[in-house]
Amino acid sequence: MSLTPVPCYLILTILIMNERIHTVDSPGPSELNCPEPSMKVVAGHREMLQCSSSSPINVVKMEWLVNDTVDVYLFRNGKTCNDNQNEKYKGKTSIFEDKVSQGNFSLILTAEMSHSGKYRCAVYDGRNTIECYINVSVHPEGENNLSRNRVNLNSGTDGLTMDYWTIAASLITLVVYF
Repeated sequence: MSLTPVPCYLILTILIMNERIHTVDSPGPSELNCPEPSMKVVAGHREMLQCSSSSPINVVKMEWLVNDTVDVYLFRNGKTCNDNQNEKYKGKTSIFEDKVSQGNFSLILTAEMSHSGKYRCAVYDGRNTIECYINVSVHPEGENNLSRNRVNLNSGTDGLTMDYWTIAASLITLVVYF
């Protein structure tokens, strides 16, 4: 029995077509959403830097950095790992560890004047890194007589969030998001 040789270009075409089919059928990486690309925060207040994914992610590593060099927060292999956290952020940050698997990577920051900068939320799933950015500007309390406060009542991406602004005396405006 003799085998008929198959032209090389035919084999190559089949491999390329097979790769295209595989790529189309496999899901792409999730996207991160930082709904507030810029925040003005008040020194001494707890602020939430929101970061969430469009779908659940198998998180190998999630980190927050400021100005792409300063370690703010690190979550790796299911636990907080802040051994290399910058001194300015020790005791000033937290996340919702129980919500990470659901796609909530938000950072709670007790802001200090030295915390202004460009914050990066980055999530690595073992194959891809996705990220989003928030510019944070920290101001002393009372500057412009305007301060913004946020309360997240459910600490989840689908929770109830309330924003309220206080201006000068006691004027309060309440905005509720569902």
